[in-house]
Amino acid sequence: MKASVLFERTGRIVAMMYVSGEPEKVTACREQPGFGFVAEPGKRVALLDIPAEFRNLNSRQLQAATKVDLSQETLRLIAAPAQAHRRTG
Repeated sequence: MKASVLFERTGRIVAMMYVSGEPEKVTACREQPGFGFVAEPGKRVALLDIPAEFRNLNSRQLQAATKVDLSQETLRLIAAPAQAHRRTG
């Protein structure tokens, strides 16, 4: 299962949407004009695998529970540090 993820330079996720796990549908999603996120300066968009331990979460829960790991060459979702208040937009 994959998600299109809009995130900041810190790895904090601003928005995400689930994408089908079927390779032909993922490719079709990437090729759809006008479909997806447009990153403003300071933000990026990536299509990332959702780790198995997070697949039971809905998109809002997934956004709150994860961040993008920027420490490796390949981007990935990891658990976000717990916060008392998390900005969602």
